[in-house]
Amino acid sequence: MAYWRTEEDIEEMRKYCTIGKNCKIVMSSIIDGRRESGWVYIGNNTTITEYVTVLCHDAAPYHAGLPIVYRDTVIGDNCFIGIRTIILPGVMIGNNVIVGAGSVVTKNIPSGQVWAGNPAKFIKTIEEMRAEHETKTKP
Repeated sequence: MAYWRTEEDIEEMRKYCTIGKNCKIVMSSIIDGRRESGWVYIGNNTTITEYVTVLCHDAAPYHAGLPIVYRDTVIGDNCFIGIRTIILPGVMIGNNVIVGAGSVVTKNIPSGQVWAGNPAKFIKTIEEMRAEHETKTKP
């Protein structure tokens, strides 16, 4: 079984969501689609890892006799979404964002930040991460 979705797989997905160029999406990820309204947008150069779920609908209200909620969900350019992350409907993730493994993203994430946790919260900026990484990797 293939690990990464092929270009043909991604082209098929574009029938029910918008996916930019040079994206890597693992086969086990779930990208919500085929909804009455609500759409998933994924920017360029974004990586979506194993067992990630990106939603654009919330069916829970239906069980209380209310209509299902549909919202656009956006992941920007140059993002990395860690394993087993869940992104809830209506969330907007900016450009150059890292979301740590196992996170549940319940609110918008500004560009240039690292978030993680359940619910996901701000950890540090990408620049702070770079500075820490450089310190750790210098001989």
